[in-house]
Amino acid sequence: MLVLSNKKDAYYVVTPTGCSCPAATYHPGQPCKHSRKYFPQPQKSRGELEAEGEAILEAHHNTVKRLARPPESSSIRDSLPGWPEGAHGPVEAI
Repeated sequence: MLVLSNKKDAYYVVTPTGCSCPAATYHPGQPCKHSRKYFPQPQKSRGELEAEGEAILEAHHNTVKRLARPPESSSIRDSLPGWPEGAHGPVEAI
């Protein structure tokens, strides 16, 4: 089907599977406004949408989660290399 653009300067070829407009070129796999207007898709019922949402939530809740654990020691400085007894270098305490 040929569709005249809004600016009336070009025609686009619109089929149920695609369109020749720039929007369809920049967003492949998604229907453009021409495809939605001239070839509307059947709407899903409320029950189908709820079932799909529940399936997505169930899949999300069943995934293994990696939770952060606190370090085993009380300070990260204990694990860093340095001078014995935590001294800051060869400077002697006064």
